[in-house]
Amino acid sequence: MTGVEPSLISSVNREFAFIHVRAANRDWEGNLTEGVTEITGQGFLAVWERNRGGRKTLWYVIQVQTGSEEKTRIQCNTILSSQVLQQCFIPYYEEQRKLHGEWSTLKKILFPGYVFMITDQLDELRLSLRKVPAMTKVIGVGDEIIPLTDEEVLFLQGFCGDQQVAEVSHGILEGSKVRILSGPLVGKEAMIKKIDYHKRRAYLEMDMFGRRQKIRLGLEVRMEKVDKS
Repeated sequence: MTGVEPSLISSVNREFAFIHVRAANRDWEGNLTEGVTEITGQGFLAVWERNRGGRKTLWYVIQVQTGSEEKTRIQCNTILSSQVLQQCFIPYYEEQRKLHGEWSTLKKILFPGYVFMITDQLDELRLSLRKVPAMTKVIGVGDEIIPLTDEEVLFLQGFCGDQQVAEVSHGILEGSKVRILSGPLVGKEAMIKKIDYHKRRAYLEMDMFGRRQKIRLGLEVRMEKVDKS
């Protein structure tokens, strides 16, 4: 592998086709061999399209009946061959909810009605999905099945990480503006359309899978302390 200092690579997740790159507070650009594309330099995360017999490993999304996501995921992992389906997962997000007078952290599905798959054998996957009772269709445009774009993959990985869970973000209210201090919403304040301070939620809108998606994430905001000295 050339073009990348070994010390800058923090981890390689081959199943998810990702390389995490840390670049000591500077943008870093480089070319990779061995079936790897290029490092973008922004966010220090590069999509690695791993070749297996000349085929690229890509992410796809399937649409299922809302409420049947976990059932579909289990059916896919049970019925489909691991040679065809490398990974089937559902992104979640954490939110805080007050139950019996105490705040608890709950997990919710980030994109209700969608299940995500990673494969380098799309035609075989398309045929195999006919065996899955809960599956309805693969998201695409017309008759062509469209994989997730690099930007969509980077968004999911950046927000949810390897565990596919977007943790609760924490911020501070400075005057009339919120500044995010930790969590997946750091630096993403412009994406927030609405904040429910009482329910500790942030509402976002973005273009994903060829349509406008409205999602929510956990966000706890505290008031800025005023120095009265």
